[in-house]
Amino acid sequence: MKNTEFPHRIDMQVNGYAGVDFNSEELSFESYINAMKALYCDGVAIALPTLITNSVEFITQRLALLETYRKRTIEEGISEVCHADYYHLEGPFISPNEGYRGAHPAEFVREMTLVGIQSALDAWLPASGERVKIVTFCGRGAAENVDKQTAIRYLAQCGIHPSLGHTDVTAEDVTAATDSGADLATHLGNACAQLLPRHKNPIWPILAEKRLWISAIADGFHLPAEMLQVFRAVKKDKMILVSDATQFTGLTPGTYHTHIGGDVVLTEAGKLHMSGQPNVLAGAACGLDVGEENANRFGLGTPEGCRALVSENAKKFLGI
Repeated sequence: MKNTEFPHRIDMQVNGYAGVDFNSEELSFESYINAMKALYCDGVAIALPTLITNSVEFITQRLALLETYRKRTIEEGISEVCHADYYHLEGPFISPNEGYRGAHPAEFVREMTLVGIQSALDAWLPASGERVKIVTFCGRGAAENVDKQTAIRYLAQCGIHPSLGHTDVTAEDVTAATDSGADLATHLGNACAQLLPRHKNPIWPILAEKRLWISAIADGFHLPAEMLQVFRAVKKDKMILVSDATQFTGLTPGTYHTHIGGDVVLTEAGKLHMSGQPNVLAGAACGLDVGEENANRFGLGTPEGCRALVSENAKKFLGI
């Protein structure tokens, strides 16, 4: 479902695109523009460049560079590009546990405390031009930890959406985090252990919490169709599809080395996984156009309803 009209999609989770990695130290303005043009050609009007777990200093540098490039795009009047109006930080405050951590580098994972988030935002917000819009965090232990609740509340007070993700939260944690201001769950159903207790696992309480929005990946690999159907039936218009696209979107199948120090495999079918670990996905290798196409194919609603999953719902959530 390529772009045959003015781009309408809003992608709240894009790590990179068309050979370009937003997390790379080698990101140039030319490569940034190439990624934004490719996103535009695939029907994305607004994307949130997403930075994964790393040191606070590295994330600060990346935010400053992305913001410089965003401003330069406007100053130079470059047209037919996707707009990168906001940023999504997926970590470093995620679960350190295997499975829940996913492909994020363990050495940079940090516990989220009030002092820690205040210190990080003191660097991140000026660097980003106050455009950090989503921070994905773990939230484990929030139920009994007042400091964690206060840290979540501080994020929300800064105009940032606190989003549960890469997390092994309990039902009590979900309630406490939501009471404190969390309003989203990042790519629900992914970034969790391969084997989960059938009753007490993070998915059920997140689905049951009526105040929480959810994002989900519909690339055909991250979640089965029936899981997406259940998510849609429960959350209705509080569901948003994201791509979780990486630099490998649009590349030929093969094994690639990533800047975080691991090899990934892009299969002929389009599945992207960690080398030697076919069950550990390393993000997606297709855009949100495929997500919208799959939403229609999986019966997640009418064509208009599936379009809302990649556009109007995100607009409402982000306040655009």
